[in-house]
Amino acid sequence: MPRFRRKTTVTSGLVVGALVAAGAGTLHSASAAGSATAITVAATSSASFNPYQGLGTTIDSFDAVQGMTHNLANGDTDPSGGSPGTRPKPGFDADLFTTAQAMSPGNMAHLATSGLRPLSYRLVTELREEAWHWGNGGTFSEGTKGYWDSSGTATSAPVTESYGYDIAHGGTSLPGGENAYISRLDDGNASSFWKSNPYLDQKYTGQSNALHPTWAVVDLGKSTTINTVKIAWADPYAVSYQVQTWVPDSGATSPFDDPDKGVWKTASGGSVTHGTGGTATLSIGSTKAEFARVLMQASSGTCANGDSSDARNCLGFAIKELYVGKTSGGTFTDAVKHGDETVQSATYTSSNDPVEDASSVRQFDQPGIDTVFDSGAAQNLPVMVPVPVLYSTPENAVDLIKYLEAKGRRIASVEIGEEADGQYTTPEDYAALWSQWATAIHAFDPALVLGGPALQDSTAAAWNDTDKTATDWGTRFIAALRADGHLGDLKFYSFEQYPVFNVKNSTDAYNLLLNEPSRSAGVLAQLKATIPADIPLMVTEQSSYGDDVQDGLWQADFLGSMFTGGLAADYNYQALPQHLFSGMASNLFTADSNGQWTGNTSTYFASSILGNTWLQPVDAAQQLYPVTVPSTPASTGQQLLTAYAVHRPDGTWALMVINKSKTATYKFPVSISGGNGFSGAVDSYSWGPKQYAWSQSGNNGSASPDNGPAHTTISSAGKATSYTFLPFSMTVLRGTVAGSIPGNDFSIIASPTSASVVAGASTTTTVATTTTSGSAQAVTLSTSGLPTGAAATFNPASVTSGGSAAATITTAAATPAGTYPVTVTGTGTSGTHTATFTLIVTGRGGGTGGSVVNGDFETGDLTGWTRSGTTSVITGTVHSGGHAALVGSYKKETNGDSSIAQTFTAAPGTSTLSFWYRSDCQDGDAGYGWSTATLVDTTTGAGTTALPHTCPADTDWHQITSPITAGDTYTLTLTSHDDGDSGSADPTSTTYDDVTVT
Repeated sequence: MPRFRRKTTVTSGLVVGALVAAGAGTLHSASAAGSATAITVAATSSASFNPYQGLGTTIDSFDAVQGMTHNLANGDTDPSGGSPGTRPKPGFDADLFTTAQAMSPGNMAHLATSGLRPLSYRLVTELREEAWHWGNGGTFSEGTKGYWDSSGTATSAPVTESYGYDIAHGGTSLPGGENAYISRLDDGNASSFWKSNPYLDQKYTGQSNALHPTWAVVDLGKSTTINTVKIAWADPYAVSYQVQTWVPDSGATSPFDDPDKGVWKTASGGSVTHGTGGTATLSIGSTKAEFARVLMQASSGTCANGDSSDARNCLGFAIKELYVGKTSGGTFTDAVKHGDETVQSATYTSSNDPVEDASSVRQFDQPGIDTVFDSGAAQNLPVMVPVPVLYSTPENAVDLIKYLEAKGRRIASVEIGEEADGQYTTPEDYAALWSQWATAIHAFDPALVLGGPALQDSTAAAWNDTDKTATDWGTRFIAALRADGHLGDLKFYSFEQYPVFNVKNSTDAYNLLLNEPSRSAGVLAQLKATIPADIPLMVTEQSSYGDDVQDGLWQADFLGSMFTGGLAADYNYQALPQHLFSGMASNLFTADSNGQWTGNTSTYFASSILGNTWLQPVDAAQQLYPVTVPSTPASTGQQLLTAYAVHRPDGTWALMVINKSKTATYKFPVSISGGNGFSGAVDSYSWGPKQYAWSQSGNNGSASPDNGPAHTTISSAGKATSYTFLPFSMTVLRGTVAGSIPGNDFSIIASPTSASVVAGASTTTTVATTTTSGSAQAVTLSTSGLPTGAAATFNPASVTSGGSAAATITTAAATPAGTYPVTVTGTGTSGTHTATFTLIVTGRGGGTGGSVVNGDFETGDLTGWTRSGTTSVITGTVHSGGHAALVGSYKKETNGDSSIAQTFTAAPGTSTLSFWYRSDCQDGDAGYGWSTATLVDTTTGAGTTALPHTCPADTDWHQITSPITAGDTYTLTLTSHDDGDSGSADPTSTTYDDVTVT
């Protein structure tokens, strides 16, 4: 469930019962509808979809134990023990039944009839600044406090409940109601403090800290005149930092809601370069601002609470209390409100330390991981499982995977974290954490499918201090993973869909339904422009949060549009019955006081119609086709009819038509397969107000009637048959089609389309197939055109069209250098199709020689090189080929050395190391910034400075050569140094390319 964003207003009951005049007129037949006279199915399939892999539901937190919070101070060192705590989070009512009741066999059997099959287990702790204790036991890093690691073995008792615990040093709050999370930045407690996440320090990221700026923001509630900022530092404190205010563009509301409509401006007197901790009072130039930020750049490295036993205590930054206000006549008036979460000013931090201590209160429970698997909710299918990332450790995540595999649990995929954008995490910070977690998980099980980021907002944005226009969260996340060499680990890109949260009145609610096809198409178009084509898109949470017919129609329209547009999977939120939240529901069925099924909701019926009636309920790929409908405009211009077609594995066609008019009945013929129509018996299933009506009373509601679709059979359909679509309903027509059925066919692509390898090494590409017409078919994969000594393998060796395989091409040491167009062939029952993959083999005399790996950087990353500081692979400014290594940054100061290094053994017959460099030395003086390279013969211990400190006036490419001895082992280090003087804005960087051994 998404955490509501700042300043978002949701009015209760907007979708429930929101019926307004359709303005549809009284059009009824083809002759009255305009020039197009039939509902026409396209000749070519747009997507292949398997409902057993992509039409799913979710299980999330279940707040049945609201009153049972526990406190570590009372001995609660694992989720099974402890005494009641004193500070439950406000805003949620305790449910009247337990998780065990909600997941009873009867409820789970009813869930199995919903048409929703694969299951995603959600993780509420990532939304609530809580550390997840997923097991029955575990240990802290320091006795009864520190970093938590749950544990369990194959013989451990089943985990039936799990819990989230408050972290000790959180700094992000949203005041009031459900959204209250205490911030230690302004809680008025001198003994508490906020601390940033140590896993974002370069010790763990392997990247310069300049890439992960730490900040704390306070919202003063309104634009206020300020001239004084006081910071009560804890350890570790900031040695270098800046106090800034948000300068919004006209019409901007906040740096979080409008990150591209304003800038952070350093206040006059707000720059500190030699901080000493304690309480720092800064007199800044008088200015008006609502938002103030402390941007922390260099840490003292001193340890929290003086405890150096764990290095994590000494990384990052910590603040006890933050004061922002005005000094007049010697008196300081603080504009920040201090106190508990019900009164304090809202604060936001770039990250939070996941450490716990005696103040950590046990909060909401999650259904235990074993309960989820054992309940039947997964319907014998593998489960998408989460691992915590924002408020946890890699060890805790890996131990969850170890536990599940030890228990023999089937894991479909692993989603790393949840809703990082809703926690104000920057895409670069999340990517750095994601990469660490992916590395740790794959070290244990390299075959696991990993994904994320589970964005709360598919079009999320975050401010960019260097380029205010570069705010798109997804674009920057993908770029960060690519630069870090981990984009290949991302096997699906996930996001959530709750457009109802933008609804403010009944007109908005109806327009949401009318706009849905174009809205969802826009979401997919934006993501496809951002996310590489070989990474599937998945909606891992989605709901209309309503129970009226209108909400069922929205559900069907949304899913039909998204799946036809290429969405790989959707998981509806959620499977467990709950009380209605502010008059809005997110569940599939209603329940009695014992948590047992009493009736269905509109979401249940829409899901069942899609999964059991429109799609064939089998574990097989099904071909989806776009549909054109006759003009049926609403008074506001949107189409009142939308339609989606599927060619099912049993050979039948199914057409789903949604009529959004509340008054008009439409009748149209249907054209499928080049002008043909249904032939013979056609089954018609219609669902609308005659079958279902929801009644709401406060937070209680029920449906009467509460029936599924009405079924009729049209016994002798033909090409000219017109079909009836009742007002405010969804109708599925299903039958066989006369005439020529589009033949089965498929396409094949390779991504990436090229790769460079050193002779003797291997490379991989993903071979993806798509069913372009007809039904899916088996496709066997093969290659031709490989050079001498090279071989290719596919995993799997054959796929069902619509599926993908990993192709691994392995070369031999004797494979000649050169560029080879490799033909990848897919052979199916309908024929063959090919894709071309360009294999670039480098050897002696090539772009990479001897035993140097990736010396021309044509892998597009820094594979083979050890990185330090700020490094990346760039295109455009290269010596040859398409890529080069950028060491340092040409955009901003990086403060010290950045370098890439590689150890290699000079091959027999080689005698010379060569590389090219291009220095962009904006300092203009080798005393401040420089390029340099060293070559150390680790066999003899002798070292050479192949490139002495240099700061050339030009930006030309220069070649450096150095003698080497065949058989000796060397370490080559390519460095760029910058003095880090942010005030001079003259960064130094060096581009390196074409490192060869000949």
